[in-house]
Amino acid sequence: MPDWSLPSSDGWSLLHDAALLYLTCMHGPDDEINSSESAVVKELIRARGAGEIGVDRVYDEVMLMYVGTSGGEMIAASIASLGQSLNESQRKELLLELARVATSDGIVYPSEAKLLGEIASTWGLTGMLGGPRASSN
Repeated sequence: MPDWSLPSSDGWSLLHDAALLYLTCMHGPDDEINSSESAVVKELIRARGAGEIGVDRVYDEVMLMYVGTSGGEMIAASIASLGQSLNESQRKELLLELARVATSDGIVYPSEAKLLGEIASTWGLTGMLGGPRASSN
C-alpha cells in the first residue's frame, strides 16, 4: 500500500496527485468553487493522511499548481502517476472519490463526466461509472 504523503524529491506526493485531480473535478467544469465542493475535497485530503494542519497546506500547494501555467501538464502527469502507483482496488476507490467531488455541488456537467471517463479509461476501469463498457468479444 503506498504512503500517500511521502514526498518525492521535488516535494510532490501521491496525495498531491490525488488532490490535484480532486480540484480539477471541483473547479474545471464550471470555473467555480462552492463551499460544499471545497469541504468534500478537504475531507478527502484529510482522509488520505494530511492531518489537520496539512490539509490546508496540501490544498494551497495544489491550487497554486492548478492555476499555474503547467497545470494541464501536471493533471496528465498526476493521472499517469496514480495509475502506475496504485493497484486496481485503490484506483477504483480514488475514481469513486473523484465522482463524489464531481457530484458534491448537485450538478454533474458533461465535462466532468468526460474527465471521469477519460481517467477511468486510462486506469483500465472503463465502464465502472456507468459509461460504455468494453466489449467482451
